[in-house]
Amino acid sequence: TSVFDDLFDYMNSLKRIRKLIVDSKNSTPLPVRDSNVTSSEESIVCPQQIHTIYPGHGPVICESALEKIDEYIMHRDAREQQILRLLGLDCSSQ
Repeated sequence: TSVFDDLFDYMNSLKRIRKLIVDSKNSTPLPVRDSNVTSSEESIVCPQQIHTIYPGHGPVICESALEKIDEYIMHRDAREQQILRLLGLDCSSQ
């Protein structure tokens, strides 16, 4: 279970983590650029492939970081759709 104040910010953070993992698979370290990064923030360079993530609670996720982040994103998207359907605001066709 996750508790967060803003679903938009939470989803963006998951997407940024996903991008870091995907970019880390490049053979040459590349700066990570994100439209949500302000000019005052430094670009992040991934010197090695990311396989492990360390959640705020629960076990360390080894060797399957990308799959776990994708699982989190899909789960949150599904929960959002459930809430919208409950409220009569089904946006799945958009």
